[in-house]
Amino acid sequence: MKEINEKYVNRIIGSLENDKELWEREVMCGMDGCFVDYYSPKYPTTNEGTLSFSDRDYVSAYIDGKFAWEIPFWVYHNPFSDKSRRLRKAMNDMRVYLIEKDAQEHLEKLNKSVE
Repeated sequence: MKEINEKYVNRIIGSLENDKELWEREVMCGMDGCFVDYYSPKYPTTNEGTLSFSDRDYVSAYIDGKFAWEIPFWVYHNPFSDKSRRLRKAMNDMRVYLIEKDAQEHLEKLNKSVE
């Protein structure tokens, strides 16, 4: 299992660092408040399926849209691991990028509405 965790973590880091502009931010609100989920693009797999990632609850992977893997708690939160630190930084960078992108789009709409 350690080898599988390593492969998925490496793939997620690669997606976050190389394709952060392709991730999507989805805000959902209900009776208990609002929450935000982030979703990666779908990547083709060798068996003609798709692989995607989400930060719903924790970082997780989906094969053909079905839950397949979730990052173990210590792999994500380990303060002594460079890879854990790199993953958390990449997640944070992606979130900040998408929040700023949404804010910029909102400002553009506001500006265009008064022209």
